[in-house]
Amino acid sequence: TKEIFFDKIKKWTKNGGCNIISVFRDKDSNVKKKGVYLFERGELKEIYSDWSIERYQEFSFTDTKHSKPHKHHVSQIIAKKGQD
Repeated sequence: TKEIFFDKIKKWTKNGGCNIISVFRDKDSNVKKKGVYLFERGELKEIYSDWSIERYQEFSFTDTKHSKPHKHHVSQIIAKKGQD
């Protein structure tokens, strides 16, 4: 599950280290497949609320690299782990 994934990567990150994550959001109808988790707006930021958020952004873009042009909705974060 997503909780287990984030618990592990946060635990394995050394103090002062960063996680850099980019995810598709739930508005992204082009990625809706069985077994694919799509994040809600602000969800990634909430997962890292106990870390220092160095950068966070949510945006959409038009993908023209395959099939018909379509939009992707993305959340990106750079979060730094503090000292325990």
